[in-house]
Amino acid sequence: MNYVDPTKLRAYFFGNLYLSDIQHGIQAAHVVTKMFAKYGRVHEGDDLEAADTLYEWADDGVTKILLQGGYQSNLAVVYEIFEHLGGFLGLPFQRFYEEVDALNGALTSVGIVVPEEIYLKEDTYNWLDKDYGLFADVERHNGGVVSETPTNPTPKEILASLAFIQKPTTHDQNILYIDMMQTLLRATLRTARLV
Repeated sequence: MNYVDPTKLRAYFFGNLYLSDIQHGIQAAHVVTKMFAKYGRVHEGDDLEAADTLYEWADDGVTKILLQGGYQSNLAVVYEIFEHLGGFLGLPFQRFYEEVDALNGALTSVGIVVPEEIYLKEDTYNWLDKDYGLFADVERHNGGVVSETPTNPTPKEILASLAFIQKPTTHDQNILYIDMMQTLLRATLRTARLV
């Protein structure tokens, strides 16, 4: 079994399709600045774990993965996923809008810092497909399932799936819920290609 180091962190940034490679890096740096503005003042409460993760990444990790995130509408969906999952998992996330005078207020980049257990784990979504019917193209014949082909979900499908997943009420359900949230975040990170 491979050892997964939860202290190894990376930041993933989804940049707007219309940015050049160098602009992706610049906009990601803007997101990092916004992250520190958001989490740098946190001394208690829900965001404390995210703040600790951000500073740990800045001290020990600093690896940035730049992804081509598609249109602005896709970046907005990815950010909404980060709000659900990053908030629940205690991970720092942020977005950056360019100034109105510069790019008419365009959303140019969204980012999140994640541990190795999220970005390194190889995943198939079969268990989500089988147990919950998420992310599978199902061909039906006379009411029965003929074939199921797991698919890689889009950000919109991931966001929609969050509405179907119920919050846990027991400890065992909470463990499964955390695993599901990590899997959905991992799926989100895999919806884009490298810049």
